[in-house]
Amino acid sequence: MSALRAILQSMGSVNSNDLQELCKEFPKLNLIIKWSRRPREMIAAERVASRIREIEEIDKTEHCREVFIEAETFAKLKELLQPEHSKQSELAFGNRFFLIR
Repeated sequence: MSALRAILQSMGSVNSNDLQELCKEFPKLNLIIKWSRRPREMIAAERVASRIREIEEIDKTEHCREVFIEAETFAKLKELLQPEHSKQSELAFGNRFFLIR
């Protein structure tokens, strides 16, 4: 659970320590690998490390730039783990009101 909180604090970014915990606790959680030249790739947490090794062995000029969770998953985690930040609040601007989520 500490990895999920760390990911929330880092705005969705997953480091290698977080990845190890996710592989144990949430192995099927989809993560996104951002490559230096290849298109982004969505893959289960349990397969991220092996996929990075595989691609970096195949193409020596390629490397992983970052690993992160999907925006939708991030929003759901934030709602579950930080409910005080996910409530709607109103912002008055002149005679108009805007809902901020």
